[in-house]
Amino acid sequence: MSVILAYYTFKSKSLWPAALYHSVHNIYLQKIFTPLTITNEKSTFWIDEYGLMIPVVTTLFAIYFWRKAKIKNL
Repeated sequence: MSVILAYYTFKSKSLWPAALYHSVHNIYLQKIFTPLTITNEKSTFWIDEYGLMIPVVTTLFAIYFWRKAKIKNL
């Protein structure tokens, strides 16, 4: 997630987009998404802050933003 947050920080020259992104991510993940998901033995491996899905999806987005930053010389 640090790659994505660094991209927005350098692009906007402000810490506010990164702070808002981080807070919205926490609220969405902890208060909205996790309670809506059915939890059982198999789902706990994939969901919530410590599940495998967040690192997988975040890594894909980080690669995208890393390449985008290289193109824009950020």
